Amino acid sequence: MQVQQLEQGAAQALIAQKPSKIGVTGVKNMLAALTGGGEKVGTGTVTRDNPNTPEIQQALYQSKC
Repeated sequence: MQVQQLEQGAAQALIAQKPSKIGVTGVKNMLAALTGGGEKVGTGTVTRDNPNTPEIQQALYQSKC
């Protein structure tokens, strides 16, 4: 729905996150804190020009796994 609103011009941009990676990375970072490691998650800015790119598709909310 949000991507459709973007494509129709109702929004100028969306901020996309990777919720599953955020969860996995949170657990990894918790464990890594014990040994001094860690990892960044990353986000993506969705515009009318890029909602179908592989990088953004990975960051968009998926209602099914």
